[in-house]
Amino acid sequence: MSRKLLTSWSTHHAAFASTLRPRLQPANPQKKTGACARVNTVYDVLNKRIHSPHFFLWLEVEGTPATPPPAGRMASFLDACLAELDPDEIARLYEAGGFDVLLRWRFEHAGWTIEFRPIPKKSAARGRPGVRPIGGQSTGAQWVKADHRIPIRDAITKKAGRYGEFDLPYVVAVNVLELADEIDVMEALFGKERFIIVCSQGGPPDVVHTSMSRLPDGAWTGRAGPRYKRVSAALLATRLSTWSIPRAKLRLYHNPWAQRPCQSALARLPQAIPRGKRVEHVNGESVAAILGLPASWPEEES
Repeated sequence: MSRKLLTSWSTHHAAFASTLRPRLQPANPQKKTGACARVNTVYDVLNKRIHSPHFFLWLEVEGTPATPPPAGRMASFLDACLAELDPDEIARLYEAGGFDVLLRWRFEHAGWTIEFRPIPKKSAARGRPGVRPIGGQSTGAQWVKADHRIPIRDAITKKAGRYGEFDLPYVVAVNVLELADEIDVMEALFGKERFIIVCSQGGPPDVVHTSMSRLPDGAWTGRAGPRYKRVSAALLATRLSTWSIPRAKLRLYHNPWAQRPCQSALARLPQAIPRGKRVEHVNGESVAAILGLPASWPEEES
């Protein structure tokens, strides 16, 4: 943990909330080491046996297996399914409808559920040797309503009161995998928009006055006023995964009521900075520029 900044990370995708992990790590090593080893063995077999020149695989995982899963059969099945897909057609579907329209292959075994989705590679990166098929995974699925602002808000408030007291700036990071827009984000932070229209009385109604306010139901606003002032900012990423790091869209949203404002290297990213009653969007550096990665990483590594 950085001595200058505390960051908490959550991931949300319309219907599920998760935490990204490249491999499963046991919460209790003494009790779960065997299950974690079985899962990691499956991942190793899939990475070695699946030939996937056109797609990455995204994994959604729940639970852990009580007995060794049939990794070889899983690899053969997925290899055959991927071979039948048209990468250009899947890419068009993905661009038009996002994550939700992708095919899913579900596998269940002894308390372990894993769902696979094919993510199309860019045409220039297809067919390159030495690239593992597993591109990322999410764990701990939890279905919620499709109001895009609610998962974002709840991810922030869930983390906002954790970890006790500290005297450092505290940033909550949320990975938004759904097609949420800027209105969803602002409503998640500051409350749902409410428009008030005042009309004249008598005769044909004329609009006298219009105004916009917000309901007190945001991550940083409640009925009693500003809340979670210990949260300095929220770092929101859009569709961030292990294989899309240099292309991910990130923005740092500052809390106007923060007890400890965030002033760190995160300010190199695009920001949303409160200026009185409005929020100013400030451009910043891309993740690729900050990390010194080519835009096509990991397909192309220098």
